[in-house]
Amino acid sequence: MITFNSIKTGISNLYTNIKNLAASPNLKNWRPRKSMSVSVKQSALYRSRQDIQTWLNALAAVERPDSQRWYELMELYEGITLDVHLTAVMNTRKQRILREYFTLANAKGEHLTHLINQKWFFDFISHAMDSIFWGFSVVEIIPNANGTPECKIIPRRHLAPIEHGVKINYHFDTPFIYKDTDVENQLIEIGEPTDLGLLSRAAPLVLYKKNALSSWSEFAELFGMPIRIGKVNRGDEKAMSDMEKFLQDMGSSAYAVIDMEDEIEMRETARADAFNVYDKLMERINADLSKLILGQTGTTDEKAFVGSAKVHERIANDYLAADKRMIEHLVNNKLIPLLIDIFGMTELQNATFQFDERVELTELDLKIDQFLIQNFELENMDYFEDKYGIKLKPKTVGQTSPPLPPKDNLSADNYQKLSALTNEIETLYHHHH
Repeated sequence: MITFNSIKTGISNLYTNIKNLAASPNLKNWRPRKSMSVSVKQSALYRSRQDIQTWLNALAAVERPDSQRWYELMELYEGITLDVHLTAVMNTRKQRILREYFTLANAKGEHLTHLINQKWFFDFISHAMDSIFWGFSVVEIIPNANGTPECKIIPRRHLAPIEHGVKINYHFDTPFIYKDTDVENQLIEIGEPTDLGLLSRAAPLVLYKKNALSSWSEFAELFGMPIRIGKVNRGDEKAMSDMEKFLQDMGSSAYAVIDMEDEIEMRETARADAFNVYDKLMERINADLSKLILGQTGTTDEKAFVGSAKVHERIANDYLAADKRMIEHLVNNKLIPLLIDIFGMTELQNATFQFDERVELTELDLKIDQFLIQNFELENMDYFEDKYGIKLKPKTVGQTSPPLPPKDNLSADNYQKLSALTNEIETLYHHHH
């Protein structure tokens, strides 16, 4: 149904598009003034009611072969990420990577981690992880005022992924193509141009959840509080006015002013647990969102059982391992070459970035190691070196003990256990020599 407001909104949008089109630059010889991220024309996010049709229209706009419109889908994503549970599970997956230790070393084994252990690098990892949810992304690494790297995300509403371009004004259909230009050197593409991210699958779930929550709110408003009814003679206007004012002053709950002969009947469902229709639907949707983002529900469900929780933890670790590999490939194949080219960091030639595989000792590990020490003569220390990251060699009388790994590699309890185990190894070594 066409309404006056819809016509008014359409005319307003048309006027805005024409104005933006007239203001758009000639892109043939255009180049960003300083950086691509600050050259795009940012505009206020337009928030409107979103439903399943909004999602279908946004997908159709992205999949248009002639002229891809990315901004409609990104505006939909901006809306659904206001959902608390979706935000929580996205942050859970993201924070697992951001808290991991990493190293950067060259072929000689020289550690260069200090060159990237800075805020801009964590911003890069954060944007890379966001691409899992938001889809194809482009980040820009440029020098700041001090000449050190700065990482910025190109606003996704402005991207033209298939063309490898950026729309200076996202309503303007002709993007600036950065491919094979000098601008490309400072940009890093993350993901495939056709990748819409996990939010494309989360969108219908969140929209259904919003509808369920809205309906539940209406249910609570109607049946959660008693309605107040004031009966007066309909012919006495003053009495009706006084009764209405009296009911208004009593509070904010629903009320009705009716004639003495009238009745109001509100028929609720006969089920005593009617609220479960909404509660169970939202619970199921939250579970599906957890499975979509984390691969399981055990790490977010307080009712998880011990057996299934272990399976869920293993799945969570599989996701973490996959995310680590993605970040390592991005840094080694795209970021390091950019830093060498743009910032002249020649010391990064042949350098390799990788996440640390920290040792997590268990009681069983310690018991097995103690059994080996107490019952067998050790011909070499390779097993302990590989497991604990300690370089061991025969020591002479009076020589100090080999250093233990840094405490931040192990928990305090495991560090003490490892220290005691090392003493046992030394005692056993001296006993045999």
